[in-house]
Amino acid sequence: MVFLTEQMRQAEDLVFQDLLERARSATLTADDVATLNSCTTENRIANGETPPERAIIRLNRAREQANLVHLRAFAKARGQKIYLFPAMHDAPTGTNLDYLALLRTIYQVGEAGYLKGAGFFAFTKGMPIMLQQNTNTYAGLVNGMRGTAEEVVLDASVQASWMELDDLFVLFFLIQMRGQIPSMPGLFFYRHQVPLTLGFAFTDYKSQGSTFTSLILGLLFGKQRGVDQY
Repeated sequence: MVFLTEQMRQAEDLVFQDLLERARSATLTADDVATLNSCTTENRIANGETPPERAIIRLNRAREQANLVHLRAFAKARGQKIYLFPAMHDAPTGTNLDYLALLRTIYQVGEAGYLKGAGFFAFTKGMPIMLQQNTNTYAGLVNGMRGTAEEVVLDASVQASWMELDDLFVLFFLIQMRGQIPSMPGLFFYRHQVPLTLGFAFTDYKSQGSTFTSLILGLLFGKQRGVDQY
């Protein structure tokens, strides 16, 4: 049995290893700080670099925004349209809830529970997607699984068309999710949508075991009034 105590993927990058050692010992130099600052997304874009398509971002709200930015660039580069499919939202029977308040829940993204994305599904052919919860563990359809979106079946109530699907294709159906209405503690709404999100940006947890040649990394740099700042 072998215990790995160090990151091995950049073991031969001596410059990186030296910088990492100084960071761990809190002895970064002015040159180190300048090097790190030069790697920010803003600076690299200013230098004419194209941002990587993949990003690791911890906050769901920030990740949702990054995903939509990447999706626009992805669709534009391929000359494709982006189609938005809003989820069905409803409140419990007997709830006296203003329809506009319910409509605003379409944009709600939570940091816990099932509402990890907005209440609409943005689609363009060939985009990367990620499953947000376990739907069939026996078939390998588990939270964090990544793939490619190929087609959307619009309405199950229309006249059926039969087709044979290759084993590489997987169908996803609408499921019910529950969320709390903002500023109204104890009052919940229900969202019916596919358990998928765009796969350009994902969490550090769901990126474990992956290897990337380049990506954008969202970093936590402290707290302000008890709230994490990124």
